[in-house]
Amino acid sequence: MIRDLFYSVIHFFNYHSMWLIMAVVVSFVIGWGFLEFVLRRHTKLYTVVNAVFFLLALFFILSITLLFRGSDDFQRVSLIPFDIIGDAIKNQIFLKSMVMNIVLFIPLSLFGCSLFRCRSSKRMGMIFIISGIGLSLLIEILQYLLALGQADVDDVICNTIGLLIGYLLYRLHDRYIMKSKGNKT
Repeated sequence: MIRDLFYSVIHFFNYHSMWLIMAVVVSFVIGWGFLEFVLRRHTKLYTVVNAVFFLLALFFILSITLLFRGSDDFQRVSLIPFDIIGDAIKNQIFLKSMVMNIVLFIPLSLFGCSLFRCRSSKRMGMIFIISGIGLSLLIEILQYLLALGQADVDDVICNTIGLLIGYLLYRLHDRYIMKSKGNKT
């Protein structure tokens, strides 16, 4: 079942337009914001829901990047930053790969920041972001060691962008939506 979900996501990214992919991402973020808005007052339920979604996001990242990938015959590594950007301009498959690496880490950041209470301190948010970058580096190292595709510094950069987008969305939601909710009650 999980393998089917993995292949469905890969198929979705490869065979649908960037506009549809962006619409799904925006819908997801709106859904997260609504969930955050409704559940924040119910501390235990809020924590449980965020923990479940955080673990699902983490498992999904590990499945796509490590668990359900076929092994290659040789190991490849690319340490040239922004090397894929030139290819992405020429080839939509590289562009979608770049976008997927960004999008993959947004839910992890949203639910992780909610779970680890990044709103209470910017320091906790930075620790979370640095931990996410460490996770991304670990994934790339394991991909190289296990010959599961190309280990690429651009993937780490894109994953970091996804983490930062998620963190910024979390902070914006917390600052403007939740503050206005607090003023009304």
